[in-house]
Amino acid sequence: MGTTVTAEPTAGERFGSWLANAMRRADMDIDRQMGGGRSVLADAVGVSRSTVTRWMSGRVLPSAEQFEPLAKALGVYVDDMLVDSGIVDRAQMSPREGKPTAPRPTSYELERAAEILGVPPGKRRTYVQLMKSMAALTGSQIVGEFIGEQINDMGANKVTVVDSDADPSAG
Repeated sequence: MGTTVTAEPTAGERFGSWLANAMRRADMDIDRQMGGGRSVLADAVGVSRSTVTRWMSGRVLPSAEQFEPLAKALGVYVDDMLVDSGIVDRAQMSPREGKPTAPRPTSYELERAAEILGVPPGKRRTYVQLMKSMAALTGSQIVGEFIGEQINDMGANKVTVVDSDADPSAG
């Protein structure tokens, strides 16, 4: 009996998997043959549909100059895209001048908060983008407190929105 060894996914494969999920979260139809999601993203980034397909398959990674328009088209921050897709480790990133240094709430946390708050599914992407913009301008702690207050005002069971990267002992 032989042992099966599974190789670690490559950076391209990790990015491709993340990209497919990000496109679904952005309501880009990629699961039907004629869904058009790849074309929508390609147009927004300024690349061909086949380039998006190569990114999704993990054969190639976007070039450095493509990351910003790609993140914008998907409604995410470039640094979150790089970290969440496994290209870089957040600990390796240094804070940049003019950007908040506190960790931002993740898209998943914001989507979950939108669900708890009763934001209709078709409006959740807008809610997540608005909260991310607020976090970039005011800081994550303020946004987390704001969302927590919204949820608590609804009479929910004292839900606290916590950043997954925050140190639990720092509270």
